[in-house]
Amino acid sequence: PSLGIKPIGFIDDDLLKAGKKLQGFPIMGSFSNLDKLLKGQPVKGLLLSFINKDIIHQNKIKQFCQTKGLYLKQFSVCFDEIDLSSK
Repeated sequence: PSLGIKPIGFIDDDLLKAGKKLQGFPIMGSFSNLDKLLKGQPVKGLLLSFINKDIIHQNKIKQFCQTKGLYLKQFSVCFDEIDLSSK
């Protein structure tokens, strides 16, 4: 809530995940049917959670967001080692 983001669900290009839930939110489909998924949904932007370095795929997502007037943000989870030898 402090970020002003209210997720409605996930998209995932792995079709085996469609219809399942992640963190209580539905996996609604894949990027290829995103336009259809957004109809009737109050969506203001997309959050990317993958680290796919495929520039062609990234550019398709960027172009989609530009065309639809959506924001695009990426988040990641980072794990840093903690030095256990120092006090």
